[in-house]
Amino acid sequence: MNGGYPTDTWTFNGSTWTQLTPSTAPSGRQGSAVATLGKNLVLFGGGQVGSSPLSDTWTFDGTSWTQVMGATAPPARTYATMAVLGSQVVLFGGTSGNGAMNDTWTFDGMYWLTELPGTPPTARQSAAMASLGNTVVLFGGLNKYSAFLGDTWTFDGTTWNEVTTTPAPSARTGATMGTLGNKVVLFGGSNVNGALYDTWTFDGASWTQVMTSTTPAARSAASMATIAGTIVLFAGLDNSESELDDTWAFDGTNWGAITTANAPPPVVAGSMAFVP
Repeated sequence: MNGGYPTDTWTFNGSTWTQLTPSTAPSGRQGSAVATLGKNLVLFGGGQVGSSPLSDTWTFDGTSWTQVMGATAPPARTYATMAVLGSQVVLFGGTSGNGAMNDTWTFDGMYWLTELPGTPPTARQSAAMASLGNTVVLFGGLNKYSAFLGDTWTFDGTTWNEVTTTPAPSARTGATMGTLGNKVVLFGGSNVNGALYDTWTFDGASWTQVMTSTTPAARSAASMATIAGTIVLFAGLDNSESELDDTWAFDGTNWGAITTANAPPPVVAGSMAFVP
């Protein structure tokens, strides 16, 4: 444990969780941003209760963690969102001691670069973001006035564009989103009424709610990744604010619970991404 948060690293192959013991790892934290870049997972920032947010960058190749030391990096923050776009990852927003942010950064595996798009989304934290073709898709979050957001944006590496469509998911924070084929999948989050358990897909132009016979329990701040053409959802915070440790898979039509003898401990606002 470090700062109250575990420093353990786990892998999941679609059926089994395995704990790894790398010699070096990021410090314990929650609210970090993660994405897959090439053959590595990239992790940035996060924080610990009672401590200042972090601004460190790490990569993980499936075996070892390596800290990336560069002259320039995004300012420290928690609850930013990040997704891959071609040969780089895009990071947006988050919150620091001065409130929510709306800056855009890209990382190519070695260096961070601040982007200056003309009209970015408004400042927010705990938004959902995932890759879709030649764009990344951003949805919702919590703004600097603690209001829930329900807007959809795409970023092509140069310009942010707001996509207005009906129907669409309700405003929320802490939803989780991943890429499945030619769509992104969004699940859960929370609003003024508590945790949510609805499933939506977005094809770049319109949102569609997916009605399934079985669904994970309502939750926010879960982790999601795509493995072998399947969305995997893990943990989060349920409607009674209890930490969860269940694993689910979504094939684009149905959710199914995955039972495994060995799994990570309950966690909220953890980090998960695919490593080839």
